[in-house]
Amino acid sequence: LSAAERARSIGANSRIRIAQIGCGSRGIGAHMAGIGKHAQATNIEVVAVSDPWRIAREKAQAKAKEAFGSDAKMCVSYREVLEMKDVDAVMIASPDHLHTLHLEAAAKANKHIYVEKPLATEFDKLVRSYDAAKAAQARGSIIQVGTQLRSIPGVAGARELVKSGLLGKITRVDETR
Repeated sequence: LSAAERARSIGANSRIRIAQIGCGSRGIGAHMAGIGKHAQATNIEVVAVSDPWRIAREKAQAKAKEAFGSDAKMCVSYREVLEMKDVDAVMIASPDHLHTLHLEAAAKANKHIYVEKPLATEFDKLVRSYDAAKAAQARGSIIQVGTQLRSIPGVAGARELVKSGLLGKITRVDETR
C-alpha cells in the first residue's frame, strides 16, 4: 500500500456491521450483491439476516458467507435484529406494505437505514415512520430511501416525452420486460 492508501485504511474497529431485513430477490440479489463487491474497500460485512421464511434466511446466510466470509446470524423477526447492539445499519427489502413498520422500528433503535421504495402504502404509517426517521437523524442516523431507475437516461427521457404532450393524453401504461 502507498502512504496515501495506508492513511485511508479502515481498521476492524471501524467496520460497519449491517443486517439485511427481508431476504427475497431484492435483499439478496440487489442489496447484498451490490454491497458485496465493495466490502473490502469499505470495511463492511453483513452480520445478520432476517426473514420469516426459513429458506430465504438460509439463502441470505449463504450469500453473506460467500461475500463477506461471515456466519451471519439468522433471525426470524426484524425485532431480533434491531435488538443486536453490534448492528450499525440495516438494509430493508421487505414487502412494500412493511417498509414503514421496519423503518420506524429501525429509526427508534438508532440504526443507520437504507429502505427500498416505495416508502409507504398508507399515509398514517408514512407520517409515523417519517417522524421516527427525523428524530433518528437528529441523533446522528443516516437514512436513505431507494430511488433506483428514476434518473437513468431512458426513464428520464420517457418522462420528458410524456410531459411534452407529444403523445397526447395517456390513459393506460403497460410495462413489460
